[in-house]
Amino acid sequence: MTKVTLITSSTMGSAEILEKYRFDTEVTYGPSFKELPTKGIWLIVCSTDGAGELPENIQPLAKEISEEKPYLSQINYGAIRIGSKKI
Repeated sequence: MTKVTLITSSTMGSAEILEKYRFDTEVTYGPSFKELPTKGIWLIVCSTDGAGELPENIQPLAKEISEEKPYLSQINYGAIRIGSKKI
């Protein structure tokens, strides 16, 4: 069974949907990079705040990834943004 790590900053039912299709899931809420597996699949699902900014609880992870540029060649990932940008 393929394991999917859901990285989220909003409440959702994606884990249940994935499990229905026989994916093994682990849900994290605003994790640090050290808490995540270094191989497998990451599905990042988060809402946006204000004018499209990331929520506070996911900003540390985004900063770790952008500044430290960890080696992620064994990670397959997808990102889903929920929300809309104010114009």
